[in-house]
Amino acid sequence: MKTYSRLTLALLLLILVVPQVGASQSLFNIRLNLQPGDNFTSSSRITTSLTLTDTSLDQTMGFTTSYKVVGVENSGDIKIQYASEAFVYRKSDHLGNVFEYNSKQPIGLEHLELTEKIMVASMLPMLGKTCTIILSPEGKVLRAEGVKDMLREAQVEGAKIVAEIFKGIENTAVKSILLERLKKVNEQMLSEESVKRTAGQTFNYLPPKAVQIGDSWSKDFAIPVYGGSGQTDVSWTLISATPNFLTLKIYSKSSTNNHTSAMQVPSYGIIIVDRKSGLAVRHASVGVGEITFKGRPGVTTIRADGQGTFSNSCHLKAYDFIVPHPDGSKYQGGSFLNGVRNGLWTEWDENGNKTKEIQYKDGKEISRKEF
Repeated sequence: MKTYSRLTLALLLLILVVPQVGASQSLFNIRLNLQPGDNFTSSSRITTSLTLTDTSLDQTMGFTTSYKVVGVENSGDIKIQYASEAFVYRKSDHLGNVFEYNSKQPIGLEHLELTEKIMVASMLPMLGKTCTIILSPEGKVLRAEGVKDMLREAQVEGAKIVAEIFKGIENTAVKSILLERLKKVNEQMLSEESVKRTAGQTFNYLPPKAVQIGDSWSKDFAIPVYGGSGQTDVSWTLISATPNFLTLKIYSKSSTNNHTSAMQVPSYGIIIVDRKSGLAVRHASVGVGEITFKGRPGVTTIRADGQGTFSNSCHLKAYDFIVPHPDGSKYQGGSFLNGVRNGLWTEWDENGNKTKEIQYKDGKEISRKEF
């Protein structure tokens, strides 16, 4: 009996200690897990900085979109009511001039430059309009319902905005050119394909199959560009997992080309995904690329910083967050609590030198130190 017990113990120890041939890491099936009645919003913003020989310009565009789960089909496909809620446009130059347009607190079109009015005219008509999208658990837009009615309403409202924009332009040739440009922009923005593309890209980080740490997957997307074309190639890698969150590293390269300029911007970043819902708690990226203005000598440096989040997937867990530079060094880091910045956040430049320390409490900045 003693011999049997010792042999059994020896075998158990052997099983526990010796690596198992063919054993694999845990697989993570990152899927949307949403229920009827779930409400959430996604907020994103991107800041681009242009550095010219005689000036510099920072521009920020931010968007807020709301989602309401209205049903889950037997197949697992999810019906979501989808609407653009708000957008913000902000710019500042090297002289310290700052301009901001917030659709929730409109200041009037008369304060915008003509090119900015055209941009607003393509954005405003979509605000508050709703349609229903049907998503697979993998985040793919299968179909959209009510889009034609939504676009019809947007076009009526857009016509009123256009009339306001061109009220003071008497040159018929200029007006004709601008109207044609606006028409083409609206064809890109106010279309069923655009709605489906925008909704789909919200969940584009979801992998096509179960993945394990170290696995990568990629997708490419067409970018609507007035007078030209554009594309973004994106790849994601699962780099870590905790009981509540998965961390993905993202690399993307965007390129555009039209009659006025050509641009290439590679960027790197991090996405933190809530394992329960499959939604991105937070994402951030930074990229540095080049833009060439046709008819103007030289190449201009362009820097792009992107931030975004889903509002309902913020757990009571605190977690650290690092946004890398394209060269792999740290750019910005700190902690989130309940989905908002909390405690000390630090920023570094490309050479690893500390540039800022900012203290946050419940998402609000309470102090700042610059070096």
